[in-house]
Amino acid sequence: MTRDYEYETNNVGYDEDDGEEGIKCKNHIVCDTVLPKWWYDCKGCYFCINCLVLDWGNLRTFLEMECPICLDVNTVITRPTCEQHPICVSCFKRCYYGVRENEPKFPYPEVEDEYFDDQDNPKWDSEYPLIRTYNKEWNDWEDLREYKIQTEQNLRTCHYCRK
Repeated sequence: MTRDYEYETNNVGYDEDDGEEGIKCKNHIVCDTVLPKWWYDCKGCYFCINCLVLDWGNLRTFLEMECPICLDVNTVITRPTCEQHPICVSCFKRCYYGVRENEPKFPYPEVEDEYFDDQDNPKWDSEYPLIRTYNKEWNDWEDLREYKIQTEQNLRTCHYCRK
């Protein structure tokens, strides 16, 4: 792939974390990634690590088509390995990332990393009483999320789409 200055000019984006100007990943509509300006010089492409690892290739976009899963008329995409199965961006994200809405928030952000590094420490029960409630809420939320994924058969219609 050769450097595409026109692509770079027409696809400027800003990283949400650091506010730096960069270039949108070719699959930005799905991954929301903005690449640093040096990315092409290092990787030789306009795909983020996530899109490269998942081998999504260049997703094709079609405006105003009905999604066969949610039946809404939206922007749909297809993968190069499965162009016969269009899917809207929202359903595609659910398929690959899962639903994260209403995810319980850890009640003590200042010790969150420490907690997840050593969950068996007895101090969590005695000094941080909301953790027990959080764990129950998290388990309930995860069970419901998993149930929704398992019952949404249409998201798994094509094994090529899941690669």
